[in-house]
Amino acid sequence: MPNIVSCVSLRQKDSICPEDKCSLSEDTTQEDTLLLAEIHKMTVKCTNRGCSWQGSLKQWDEEGHQQTCLLALITCRYCEISFMRSQREEHQAECPGRLKHCFLCSMTTRVEVYQVKLQAASPFLLVLCLIVVYHRSTLDVVHRD
Repeated sequence: MPNIVSCVSLRQKDSICPEDKCSLSEDTTQEDTLLLAEIHKMTVKCTNRGCSWQGSLKQWDEEGHQQTCLLALITCRYCEISFMRSQREEHQAECPGRLKHCFLCSMTTRVEVYQVKLQAASPFLLVLCLIVVYHRSTLDVVHRD
């Protein structure tokens, strides 16, 4: 006789029942559709500070609120700073880790490195740009011959 499980996550591979410690799989369990329907009707609230969204669990899943909430904290993949989703465009414009093409050597580099290079605070980086430009020009000559 199959176990009745209401939590879909318990039906995943190699799960164990929290009650009787039996092994659970899709072969040995079945969904309790009535209980699942009741759970989907339950009212849930967004846990992001300042967000007033609330609705049924079914709405939460269907609308994907957790993926669109403007008050959710997200982390920048370039600089790893956390900010609210509503501030994404603002952060992207100012992120020190964003990438930029150098007009001197046409290489892509982080904005913070690019700015140091342009301020000539680091002549070494400017020399590297010139070396890259020189090598590219010599490669062009070699490829044209």
